[in-house]
Amino acid sequence: TWWVRAFGSLEAVEIELAALAQDFIFSPDGQSIAYRRGNWIGSLTVETLARDRRDVVFESALGPGLDWSSDGWIYFTSSIDQGLGRVSADGARSESLTKLDQSANEFRHGFPDALPGGAAVLFTIGYTNRASIEDTQIAVLDLATGEVKKLVRGLRPRFVDSGHLVFVRADGAVMAAAFDPESLEFEGTPVQVAGAANVGAFGKQADLDATLAGTLIYVSASPEPVDDLVWISRSGAVEHTDSSWEGRPRFPSLSADGGYLAATVHRGRLPPNVWLKQLPDGHLRRLTHGNTLDYRPRWTSDGTAIVHVGPRPPDRLSWDMYQTDITTGIESRLLEEGEIADASWSRDGQWIVYSDTDSGDLFAAREGALDSLLPLSASPVFIESDPELSPDGRWLAFESDESGSREIWVQPFPEADGNRQQVSPSGGREQLWANSGRELFYVNAAGQLVSAELASGATFEIREHRVLFSVADYLWEWGYDVTRDDDQFIFIRRGPTLAPVILVQNLGEELKLLVPTER
Repeated sequence: TWWVRAFGSLEAVEIELAALAQDFIFSPDGQSIAYRRGNWIGSLTVETLARDRRDVVFESALGPGLDWSSDGWIYFTSSIDQGLGRVSADGARSESLTKLDQSANEFRHGFPDALPGGAAVLFTIGYTNRASIEDTQIAVLDLATGEVKKLVRGLRPRFVDSGHLVFVRADGAVMAAAFDPESLEFEGTPVQVAGAANVGAFGKQADLDATLAGTLIYVSASPEPVDDLVWISRSGAVEHTDSSWEGRPRFPSLSADGGYLAATVHRGRLPPNVWLKQLPDGHLRRLTHGNTLDYRPRWTSDGTAIVHVGPRPPDRLSWDMYQTDITTGIESRLLEEGEIADASWSRDGQWIVYSDTDSGDLFAAREGALDSLLPLSASPVFIESDPELSPDGRWLAFESDESGSREIWVQPFPEADGNRQQVSPSGGREQLWANSGRELFYVNAAGQLVSAELASGATFEIREHRVLFSVADYLWEWGYDVTRDDDQFIFIRRGPTLAPVILVQNLGEELKLLVPTER
């Protein structure tokens, strides 16, 4: 969930569209916010927030980071070639700016920051052949000549009007150096000016921002939270806590027979991988390895393999679908198709369904013919995600913003005949079928787990919505699962460590003393 709060107020206002939105950035006048939703770039006014939003352009924008310059351009990372692109704030014009240097193993240009006057833009270069972010570099693009100049190792560059470049080093140190925005050259050696900021794996996030006027804000690095997996009864009582998953487990997934639990695990700056545990007391075992990112593990129907999604070297230009055998660890690519966000097999192993964030649509493919795709939705306007097939394979549940907010919908499968029904009456996320097929669980707008009990028969009919328990204390947006008898749920409970947000005002004046400029 995303919120906005004025410095002069103690109250925050939720940005309602943020279910799939990220990379928020204020306009230069502070009256609007740009954001990325899938591969759309959109904007909304601060005064009305989600009630007055519009899509600026259907652009293949990927991130990380956006920047809205004073001359009206919004800068972003293109999901087509991972170089920098920009679009005018009114959506009338767009253009590509940089190309990756494949010979140098570049895989992404991100975190753009346009310099005053619109003559150049700072950005970060990430590389494919690094297991860490130590060699990530800050560069600057001269918009008049197209020349790219590499400046220093680091990420998330931000220019301050005092004549300084503030950035984050790979170890999280907040650095600053005197920088001439005309010659695009450093004037001296960078020095550390603040404590360590939080930096994610591969530099995909660096929680820092700074304004031209010299206000700095960053999330302080802190001991890594250790989240627990907890088993919860239908009444909401915690019946068992499993603290053996060191780090941050995400997307827990139970095998069909209940004998194994799989989850994506984040540990420090290592890339997230899939880990397995034989229940109830087996040892943790890492299933996927290497310089990869592996998300949303889902079991095959026979319990012999895990389906997961993520990018792979050397290009990392798309998120594809993979399957890894749990005994041999042999990985195979199932489908290479844009930006696959999640994928799962039907219970009979005949179909695989997935969502694609490039298009915001859902697709299915038959076993043995994975390259022959069946579109399940193809709307250029609505964003649909998280497809879930019912145990009998007759119904497809998914999330959609068709009604104006995120809701749970169900339609027949595989014939997508347009006879879809809205399940959640006023907000719904993270749907999950009961193994009996007689219930569909989801999280409502109030943060409660709800059971939509289904009437028996050939048609899809909801008999009753019943609130089970509050999930406010759990990381439900990172997935959950239910046991084979539908009597217990497994959720992620956040660990106690919270990273403080540091706000530094009048940074420019301090930088003049710490890092003198030649001007």
